[in-house]
Amino acid sequence: MSMRFTVGLKHKGKVNHVVVDAEDALIAALKAKTEHPEALIVYVRPLPSSYARQCHALMREDWWRSC
Repeated sequence: MSMRFTVGLKHKGKVNHVVVDAEDALIAALKAKTEHPEALIVYVRPLPSSYARQCHALMREDWWRSC
């Protein structure tokens, strides 16, 4: 069963988060790290289903490129 997790990332002093579908928190962290290998993982949290719909529209996927 797949869940959604929020993974907090930090790179060059900038922080952001990504939403990852995974079976557990460790797999979510590993998926985020493979997508953004230069970033430091700060936290991994389960994403509440009510927030999942709003969060996707607010995310910026290119946040680390502006560093």
